Amino acid sequence: MGIVVDHNGIVTGGNTNPPEPGGGSCIFLHIWHSHDQGTVGCTAMSQIDLETLLTWLDPARKPLLVQLPEPTYERLINRWMLPKLIDVPPR
Repeated sequence: MGIVVDHNGIVTGGNTNPPEPGGGSCIFLHIWHSHDQGTVGCTAMSQIDLETLLTWLDPARKPLLVQLPEPTYERLINRWMLPKLIDVPPR
């Protein structure tokens, strides 16, 4: 179970730049293997978080993945018209 992040890929029907060699690709949001195991460019999360995200995502609304350190997000929230952060208790 996972979500493909269209990073440095070919998007049909859009006004996009061609993929850059060496620019990375095959980026996914997926279930983590363990709390202490990293990924190589992907974003890993618990199964329940991924399932929640899958039910919320609507491809027709052209979602955009924004991943920033929280202070940077807060600094750019108005300029980029980002949604307010929600405090989520740790699991």
